[in-house]
Amino acid sequence: MLNRLYELFELLPPAARRRLRGGLKPTVGRLQHLAMIWQDRRLPVSVIRRPEAAVAFVGHGAVVSYLIKRMYGDYLRPEPAGTIPRKELEARLAALAGEMDFVILSLSEGGGRKAPGGDGLAAQGVVIPQFVRQLRDSPPAGADPRESVKNHTNKNDLNKIRRNNYTYAVTHDANQLASFYHRCHVPYITERHGDAAYLSPFGSFRRQFEEGELLIVMDSAGRTVAGVLAQRKGDTYCALSNGVLDADAGLVNDGVLAAQYYYSIVEAARRGCRRIDFGRSRPFLDDGILFFKKKWGARIEPNSDVMRPLRLFVCNDGPRTRCWLEANPFITQRGGALEGVLVFGDHVDLDDGQLRSRLKQCMHDGLAGLVAVLLTSAWAARRGTLARIAQEARLPLRVVDLSAAGGPLAARHIEPTIPPPESAPLPRAAVKRVAE
Repeated sequence: MLNRLYELFELLPPAARRRLRGGLKPTVGRLQHLAMIWQDRRLPVSVIRRPEAAVAFVGHGAVVSYLIKRMYGDYLRPEPAGTIPRKELEARLAALAGEMDFVILSLSEGGGRKAPGGDGLAAQGVVIPQFVRQLRDSPPAGADPRESVKNHTNKNDLNKIRRNNYTYAVTHDANQLASFYHRCHVPYITERHGDAAYLSPFGSFRRQFEEGELLIVMDSAGRTVAGVLAQRKGDTYCALSNGVLDADAGLVNDGVLAAQYYYSIVEAARRGCRRIDFGRSRPFLDDGILFFKKKWGARIEPNSDVMRPLRLFVCNDGPRTRCWLEANPFITQRGGALEGVLVFGDHVDLDDGQLRSRLKQCMHDGLAGLVAVLLTSAWAARRGTLARIAQEARLPLRVVDLSAAGGPLAARHIEPTIPPPESAPLPRAAVKRVAE
């Protein structure tokens, strides 16, 4: 029903869509939330069993392609394993925890007697947002945009933009949109994501364009080599979808993506926008896109889209679970606060200098702080070093020592080394065992 209403909404003229969207946004959000609760009466289950790990995905939206690739190095397709009635979720989760290395649960909040945040098994685990947003403030009025955005991490990118004589233009030409969609957007997204690529149908792409514009990047010959579909929403300039001509890796290496970000900042400032929304990013601290946006001054914020959160259950203390957790620093969410979690164990070998760099790289603007989870006595012995580095680098850091009694993944002792801001309390446990 909601899908049909959305299809009818998309057929309205752009001006009517804008007026209705502003007035109906709160109501639509509530309806989407109620629809998710209704859908979650029965939760689909699918599994992947491979030497790398055994993982169960429970709930609508639990199968997230980027998470599967992080676990297996490829976009695998999980095998369906039936459904779970919502009222049986607690017992079935406990049974799955005894069979799997990880369980990933996707469940709407408020969807039952023991929804996330309650005291049931479904309220445990680590909450990972499906996506975070990255935004930055516009340069001050009258300031040189290049000087405002320049820092030691993007200096080389700015030099590429200048060296290749990239310029930009904003267009509302429908013919240019069609060319951009087929020659830039589709090839680039397909090349980046392969079988997991999601491509908006051209009709939806065009309707977004009718409420916005196309910012195109041109080379010295005037050829469109990249661009971004953008909209102004209030005082925010929003980058929606991008693309590179023929997905040319040479153009990417020559700085066309950097030009997209830089000229989006320039255009936002020219239009008097207060900030730029660079869109959604994956919730892993070492994600390439997350880092690239960080270079352009982006801070991390919770994603405002109506989406089910993911809950990651660590089901055992085997080498497979430890290895994955140590190799994949992630973002967790508690209420409105986002924190970065880094796990240190036998598979992480860093001297003090490397440890300092690791912590500084993983601290992004917008995070309430970092959580360092220690799995071994060797890392527990370096708690003083962690505290010193955090103090010197002015990093909000909390240490979770799981190396002692009760099983290394059963959180029993947490000691803050530098208290986080009172307005953004860190979670009581960063990693919690499901089956004890």
